[in-house]
Amino acid sequence: MSRTNIRTIFLLTACTLTLWSCGGAGGEEAENEDQFTEEDASGLVNEGEKVVYYGTPSLVEVASIMESSGAEFTPELLNDPEASINYSTNNSKALNLGVYGADLAYAAMFKHTQESINYLKTVKGMAEDLGMSGAFETELLATIETNINNRDSLLDLVTDFYWSADAYLQDNDRSNVAALIIAGGWMESMYLACNMSSISPNNGEIKTKIAEQKLILKNLVLFMEDAAKGDQGVIDMNEKLKELQKIYEGIEITQETGVVETQESGGETVIANETTVNVNNTVLMELCAKFGEIRNEIVK
Repeated sequence: MSRTNIRTIFLLTACTLTLWSCGGAGGEEAENEDQFTEEDASGLVNEGEKVVYYGTPSLVEVASIMESSGAEFTPELLNDPEASINYSTNNSKALNLGVYGADLAYAAMFKHTQESINYLKTVKGMAEDLGMSGAFETELLATIETNINNRDSLLDLVTDFYWSADAYLQDNDRSNVAALIIAGGWMESMYLACNMSSISPNNGEIKTKIAEQKLILKNLVLFMEDAAKGDQGVIDMNEKLKELQKIYEGIEITQETGVVETQESGGETVIANETTVNVNNTVLMELCAKFGEIRNEIVK
């Protein structure tokens, strides 16, 4: 898989840290329109001769969705930063580096400054333990600390932080480590989403976003297969992702390609895609149980 495709998967996963920001109507069925431009074509994932593309949301849109859902900050859902000393293997460190990254984004979304600082320190420490100290420029870390009270800037910087990690790992032929970080972050974000869907008074949008992860999961499994390189930890985690895929078969998602138009400004070609998601609550309950099971295995 090319670097560009790896970056696309990485961005998809980063966006699940704020998956509630994707928009869409609440309720049992939702329709969304994705904008697909020619510029995006370089980030497509190829599956044989079939090209798969799924749009990614803006990180800074999260506030309105979280507020409309009525969700509240629930720190007991997060992995305790002090538990980081319990992860002794590189695989467990990589998975939980992803988990702590998701927790950092969660704390930042709710403007909990001290928790954000604690998780940032934990993420930095675990990255160093994995031999990734060369992945981050001093300026980036300093900028993150400076913007710790600015939620939107912090979320963007956290994404930059993980993109830097991805680039460093790929350049050093450690895509297996990158794969586990991505899987851990995605799993934690889904675990949080499931819990928030059960306690938020207006949870239709969150449920829809959980269902839509069927599309991202398909690409994540392909990425894990490509990145494994015989690493049993990556292979084992991907088997767990495939268990989730079997459950996701009960979620129906249909996509229709809309009209192809060329915008007057810049001559950019745009394809409006309409996605319909049928949210099955029974399947969602089964999914959330599996997410909780896998996540708890990661952090134990």
